[in-house]
Amino acid sequence: MASKESTKLLRIFKLIQYLDAYPAKSIDKLARLLDVSLATMYRYIPILKEVGYDIEVDDENRYSLKLTSRNLHFEENEKKYITAAIKSNSRDNVITNSILSKLQMTNLLPDPALMGELKHIRQLTILFNAIEYKTPIILINYRTTTEGSAIRNRTVLPIHFDEIKMSVTALELSTNECKIFKYSRIEDLALSNEQMNAKTIVNLPIIDIFGYGGKLDINISLLLTKRAKYILTEEFPAAQAFVTEVKNGSDFLFSFSAFVSGYEGVGRFVCGLLNEIIVTGNDGFKEYLRNKLNSKTILID
Repeated sequence: MASKESTKLLRIFKLIQYLDAYPAKSIDKLARLLDVSLATMYRYIPILKEVGYDIEVDDENRYSLKLTSRNLHFEENEKKYITAAIKSNSRDNVITNSILSKLQMTNLLPDPALMGELKHIRQLTILFNAIEYKTPIILINYRTTTEGSAIRNRTVLPIHFDEIKMSVTALELSTNECKIFKYSRIEDLALSNEQMNAKTIVNLPIIDIFGYGGKLDINISLLLTKRAKYILTEEFPAAQAFVTEVKNGSDFLFSFSAFVSGYEGVGRFVCGLLNEIIVTGNDGFKEYLRNKLNSKTILID
């Protein structure tokens, strides 16, 4: 039986084929072909764009791959034409032979236009397999935004891949801390030879709605405006199951209540919409927010 991650990868490969085939197709059509929801389709399109595919949308909102995303090898008749032209006009045998030998190799080597895409597909395959089989991997030359931090390899045990934010939640083995790594900051991926402790695998952090790992033992309750509710469910689709409508005669028409693994993920969301969210209960979370806001520094030129 296929795993969840391998099924997802297979669907993405099929989506590439459907987008490459004439005619262009609507999101509804693609969703039916892949037997997935519209929400899933809207998550898959950004993944393809992230790994380098150039996707075109026509006036009728139909999707297809642009020519730049397709195979750009010379056809046999084109190679024959170029070969004849070079032989008839070139007087430099060294250059002529060099060009002709490269023309003969064009069907044996991967298309340069697709090399970046193939690399990303390979990386995602490694990542999905590592999540499924709980295998450590190396994030090669990971770039962090922390001032003074060097670009370096990070050995991690990946736990969750966020398709919308294109980020990896993973346990960093050197610190035994659960962290979020941006996919775009990873130069490459490789399997690690490091052996995992069975106890560590059994006690892996649980990923919460906001992508952070921990024990999932902190209850958070919020009141949301209509705008805050839409932003929450758009950025974190899993939050929809924990949102209910309330009738309290105010602008805060929705409530959110769920367990999270830490304050940081939900704290970032709340800090971005301070005037549209009321934090109810959980004094520890309120204190966390106060400390965060007090530490903010505004730079004015």
